[in-house]
Amino acid sequence: MTGIAVGCSLAAPNIRPGPMDVVPPPPPAVLSVVQPLTASSLYEGQTLQDISGFSTLTNLGNFTSSVGTITQAVVVPEGDAGAVDTPLAEGSMAGFSVDVTDDAGTQRRFSSDLTAVEFKSRLVATAGNEAQVELNPLVPDSESLEIVISGGTDYDGTYQPTAGNLRQLSPYHFAGTTRITHAGLAADLAAGMVLTVLEGLFTSTTGILNFSYQWYRDGTAIGGAASKTYTLAAADTGASITCTVTAQDGTNPVTLVTSSAVTISAQGLTALRLFDPLIVQASRNSYLFPAADLSAVPAGTPLYISATSRDNASTYSVVSLTVDGQPATAVTGALSDSGSARIMAGFWKMARPASGICDIAINYSEGIASGIKLTVFAVPNATGEFATSNGRVGGLTELALDLDTQAGSVVLTAFVDEGGGILNWTGVGNISSQQDASARNHATAFTTVASAQTPAATRIATTSGTQKAGSAICIV
Repeated sequence: MTGIAVGCSLAAPNIRPGPMDVVPPPPPAVLSVVQPLTASSLYEGQTLQDISGFSTLTNLGNFTSSVGTITQAVVVPEGDAGAVDTPLAEGSMAGFSVDVTDDAGTQRRFSSDLTAVEFKSRLVATAGNEAQVELNPLVPDSESLEIVISGGTDYDGTYQPTAGNLRQLSPYHFAGTTRITHAGLAADLAAGMVLTVLEGLFTSTTGILNFSYQWYRDGTAIGGAASKTYTLAAADTGASITCTVTAQDGTNPVTLVTSSAVTISAQGLTALRLFDPLIVQASRNSYLFPAADLSAVPAGTPLYISATSRDNASTYSVVSLTVDGQPATAVTGALSDSGSARIMAGFWKMARPASGICDIAINYSEGIASGIKLTVFAVPNATGEFATSNGRVGGLTELALDLDTQAGSVVLTAFVDEGGGILNWTGVGNISSQQDASARNHATAFTTVASAQTPAATRIATTSGTQKAGSAICIV
């Protein structure tokens, strides 16, 4: 069998070429924003998150895609903003952008304009060296402010009023800033010292503040005490002193603030015997006590100087008494008797001079033959004399120098006796007594007064009924 060939042949059909159908590509995705991004006004301390409607503006729902769904919206801080939750500084520029992505991977950035960050609060100088707190109107009344004062002022500290406090229709007072000041320690306060009230920190909507004052003793108004300062009196001893400050801005209701209390020590005044030299006996008119040491008290401290003397000539008087050339003022009488004893006692006063080492000179109208005794007392914080008493007696053993006293006051006495013998004192203490060459007593004494007496018995007794002269003063 010969081979058999199997096969087939195909003929191409008769097809004429023509145009092809083309499917167009899908349109590009369009990302849009519903509510345009805007950066509303901000003030110091706020963040981007405080922009009005920030959470809505940056939410996925604020953006649309023409072909799909928004899957991501990322906030990007702009300008000086470091992060969405970083507090912004006054004067900085801040804004934000949002990078938006849809499910097709399409991205677009939407941006706000930049806004300048405004002040939150600031101090504005006004008339009378005052300062007014100016608030940004954007700050809500409920927001707390922090005002820090430093630099060694009386009001250094941190204060946290609310914005509403500072906008109230009367002068606003920063609590705790009204107080009483004074020199030295509180424990040393006594009659004669000066208290000063610090009005404290106030602000007002008008920028004007006028103050008036009233001082109180144990809650009762002190008559005539209506100024910024008050000089303590003996009556204040042991009392609680306060001052009410009234602030008025000329338009709105007044604000009254009472200071914290200052309690005055019950010890009152005290006396120091600074200079107590020996009796000088020399028949001359003028006596000099050189280099008297008065440095235990500061310059300006009230000094009281007593002088006692005895002569055997005619009636005489003290012509002058000076300390470092400055004249002292007579407090009590200083004229001798006209009898045979010619004894005299008196007090003078002045403020301690600038130098603590002083020359003291006393001049009489005639030479004093039998001797003089001079003593210098200091009475810190004294304001003056409440009462004085001079006395002279002959033929009796007791000299009465009774006088009215106040609580917290000091009584000083000076005495000279024609005779001698033992001295017995009533109503005073801290006695210093010397006898001259003729056995005559020259003595001084002082005491503090715990409670007022009208009068207080101040008696000096000796063992003999000879001539006696003395002076007593109650100092407040």
